[in-house]
Amino acid sequence: MGSMEIWKIFFYSLMPMGQLLMRLFEFNGSLDKWYLLFPLLLIPPFSFIPVTLGYFGYIKKLDKGPLLDIYILLPIVARFIFIIMVSQIESIGMLFLQIGIVLGFLFITNMIRLYTTRKCEKSSFWGRTVKGTFDSMAQYSFGVMTVFLIQFIPFIGQILGLLMNLGIPFFSQFIESGIWAIGLTGGYIFMNMIDANFESDKDYCEGDISLGRIITSIIVMLLAIAYQFKTLL
Repeated sequence: MGSMEIWKIFFYSLMPMGQLLMRLFEFNGSLDKWYLLFPLLLIPPFSFIPVTLGYFGYIKKLDKGPLLDIYILLPIVARFIFIIMVSQIESIGMLFLQIGIVLGFLFITNMIRLYTTRKCEKSSFWGRTVKGTFDSMAQYSFGVMTVFLIQFIPFIGQILGLLMNLGIPFFSQFIESGIWAIGLTGGYIFMNMIDANFESDKDYCEGDISLGRIITSIIVMLLAIAYQFKTLL
């Protein structure tokens, strides 16, 4: 058996996406035995199968440092400070200024992670820059997509959508930014999980990422900007 307590079998088995939470908190984000992530096994009661296998040690724990760190607060705090300073974004120029500032702090967050968690201080500056840039674009877009998609959740999504579209200075922006922060954090964890499981330390540190990942980062970033631009109309 593994180190997970037996009561957590029931806890994770009864939660939607419980297997992902188990992998994050109990196995440090391990994607070992990835075929157990088949969508049907992510929902109760079928999630009982992979969770039980995890309890008995069938899933190996990942040993590559934490997937979430305190530095993710840098872009989140930067966005909230920006909102406090400008009250409400009413022009394209202010929107691009906000995106630029937040992306800048998110880039710093990713660069710090490369140095502290993955120990990439000996890799090329260009490699770290490429890695930090495209990861920041994708992670930022995770936050914007969360703001968009959460509005389609019955009842809760409708309430949140109403609050975000009230147009009340500070209040509406704070609600939207809080949802964005949740999506950003989820994207940060998800991308770190993928990298830790499937990227070698050399590839990770040198920014040797695929063309498909670069194109995807650019596309989702453009879609995120387009959605934010639409909200100004």
